[in-house]
Amino acid sequence: MAINPNTNFTAGQILTADQQNRFPRGVMGYVSRTAGDVTLNTSTVADITGMTTTFTAVANRAYKVTFQALFKKETNNGYPDLYITDGANNIKTNVFQHIAVNQFASVVMVCVIPNFTAGSQTVKVRGFSSSVNTIMLGSGSQVATLIVEDMGPS
Repeated sequence: MAINPNTNFTAGQILTADQQNRFPRGVMGYVSRTAGDVTLNTSTVADITGMTTTFTAVANRAYKVTFQALFKKETNNGYPDLYITDGANNIKTNVFQHIAVNQFASVVMVCVIPNFTAGSQTVKVRGFSSSVNTIMLGSGSQVATLIVEDMGPS
């Protein structure tokens, strides 16, 4: 993926539309879960409730997707298997996070998607648990977030 960075500016120079369009556009989609834990299913990949956002993409721009949440493993040692996907469930990145029984793990996933087509796009987090009772915590002090940011032209 080639990045098309902006140029240096000098005093008195005229700012062009091309230069303006090279700037990142910031947050395009955001969702957070502040209430209600989510238990991941075993052996079946499913959308994680509340971790889906839809935004309007512009062609030929790169988007950074960040997911962050706190997980707890109850009953057995194991791991959540987590995915960032598009709306058609095409995997953009994934992570396995081992968690010992009755312990917590903060999971952060980041990926860059350089090739969305223009128009409405959905990004979501999906996952399953390797064994029973992997819980994604959701509360005012344990906020799970999914953020899509425009990085600029790709």
